[in-house]
Amino acid sequence: MYQRLTIPTPEGYQAEPEAALERLGRLEDRIDKLQEEYEKTLQALERL
Repeated sequence: MYQRLTIPTPEGYQAEPEAALERLGRLEDRIDKLQEEYEKTLQALERL
């Protein structure tokens, strides 16, 4: 018997796996940007 998999999300609704993977990709992009900002901030603090 076939059952469609759904993944619970923090928003409180069931997302298709493809949508969850897309969201994960966006979160990874945001993490990368935050990491870059963090590195720049550290470099600026070291110069003080």
